[in-house]
Amino acid sequence: MKLVRMVTSDPEAEFNNYFNDDLILPVDGKIGMQNISIEREPQEIEITGDNDTIYYQIIDGDEKSIQLAHLSYNDNTYPALLSEITDKLNNSNSWVAGTDDNRLLGVEWNSEIQSDKKVQIGFDSKSGAEYASDWTLNTVTRNALYYNRTTGQPNTTTNQSFTGFTEYLAKGCGYVRSRIGNIDNSSSGDIESDGYIVGLTTTDLSGSPITITDAEITYGIHIPYATGTYRTIRNGVASVSTINVGFVSANNPNNDVPECIINGDKVQLNVYQGGSGIPISLAGEFNYGNEKLYPFLIFRGELARARAGKSGLRLTPSPFATVTDSESGELSAPPVRINNLYENIFLRFQALSLANFLGYNNLRNPEVGGLNKFDGFFWEADNVFSAVDFADSFILELLDIPLDSYDGLKQQRKNILAVIPKSDADGSVIYEPSTPYFIDIRNTKALLLRNIRARILKSDYSRYKMRGQATLTILIS
Repeated sequence: MKLVRMVTSDPEAEFNNYFNDDLILPVDGKIGMQNISIEREPQEIEITGDNDTIYYQIIDGDEKSIQLAHLSYNDNTYPALLSEITDKLNNSNSWVAGTDDNRLLGVEWNSEIQSDKKVQIGFDSKSGAEYASDWTLNTVTRNALYYNRTTGQPNTTTNQSFTGFTEYLAKGCGYVRSRIGNIDNSSSGDIESDGYIVGLTTTDLSGSPITITDAEITYGIHIPYATGTYRTIRNGVASVSTINVGFVSANNPNNDVPECIINGDKVQLNVYQGGSGIPISLAGEFNYGNEKLYPFLIFRGELARARAGKSGLRLTPSPFATVTDSESGELSAPPVRINNLYENIFLRFQALSLANFLGYNNLRNPEVGGLNKFDGFFWEADNVFSAVDFADSFILELLDIPLDSYDGLKQQRKNILAVIPKSDADGSVIYEPSTPYFIDIRNTKALLLRNIRARILKSDYSRYKMRGQATLTILIS
């Protein structure tokens, strides 16, 4: 029995050791692994002015860019990098009515690691529609014309008559709009019990809560009565706007259309009046911090109604949410998303350091030209993201000693000395089987060696990147 200790500092985990004395492998000899210790090279990147910019185009001639914060990321902190890419791509997707392409409406970006361990960056969009099946109703009735309080209930200052949407708005440029169906002509004497509220909440409505509190009205527009003035709400606190409510008559197509919209990194509270396609701001812009925002309606006045059907309630849910198919007819006056091709789509990194860290081989994707698609597009990286590439097993392969080993993946004989079942959580390998398993050496005569070569590979035969010094012990009999 011979014991051979091998060491390497090669970053690609290849052992290549020489010996001053002859090492004889006898006829019908056997060889086995005693133990191995090897440390994975951590993946790290520093974002600087040389690699902090990502460019993209989803509409021909409208190239946009984002700039990442100058921070360092590694195997443990990479989720923050993917989150920042997602958030800043969404924040860059701002839109100005009357000047910008309406295809930006309903768009949301996402950056994540797929089940195949590859990074994927891309966007999708949803059409503006009612999605009537995805609203939960609590003492609220919906018919072909209206959403309104259940018949017979008096005016109230509570939020009991509540309908909430079970998914959140598209983060890049999502909106909820509600044409006024009907409201009282004058105040009831207590403005809190007048009209209805359309708004957004950070409270997760996917669990179908019965109602929300005033404090949970993160953003809202209160439409009080026909001759009143709009009120805006932020975190439950109401402020009086300078814009008067535009109400012509019940079910009139020229009634106002209040709108809550995520526009880039801001939430805007607007109203469309008199059939105009240009919104009027009811309040200043609010930084919203990329939170999930769920649309809702609250009815307080007995006559308050929000329009339903093809000329009423409309929103653009997140394209990554699960919603019921719905008709895509839009409100007549406010701008709508154009269901045209996204033209000459591409994604481009400023520097290969960031592209390669995320697994992309090229700065530009696609390398030349651009893609044309009706729906969104996702760019999947060329390579597995190294930061999460913790293999279920590793291969110890001898490079100059023939063995009686066979691999089903390659469908042929391979010089596999051992299959190491798994790595630690950080990808390092410290392994010693309870009993060494010996493999027959394929030699018909004694072999005399002064050099042994071996390497560690991932289970798909890709290279294992290591750091420091690795140690391998083998036994020869």
